[in-house]
Amino acid sequence: MGLVGSLLSAVKGLTFSKVLGSGAKDGFSIWPNFKVYGLLCGWETEELAKQFFDADPLYLDFKNYSAEQCSAYMRSIKAHGQWDGQNPFQKIAQQKDDRLFGVLIQATIKTNHLLHFGDLYLLLVSLYKT
Repeated sequence: MGLVGSLLSAVKGLTFSKVLGSGAKDGFSIWPNFKVYGLLCGWETEELAKQFFDADPLYLDFKNYSAEQCSAYMRSIKAHGQWDGQNPFQKIAQQKDDRLFGVLIQATIKTNHLLHFGDLYLLLVSLYKT
């Protein structure tokens, strides 16, 4: 999956992309799970995104090699910070109180905080299993 970035740069309408890894042990581990990946994208239009997911050979290859896929079309209501030197999620929509919303947090865990991350992992797993 690490080589996908250069292939994605040629996709029509794609303004931002990031291949996301996941952790082992319910997803909250410093050890990677090389079987679960995510693809976070920003698009010029929703129509161009749908064309990619419906017919682009690169995505169809992903689909053929995976057991399941899930796509969520979202609009930014607030954004803070940068990802690789840019903020790909500028505010483009108003929040509607009766709609579902998601929160995306991108963070780097500093080496001196890894022990605290282990405690957080145990807490999250206990909450997840209840």
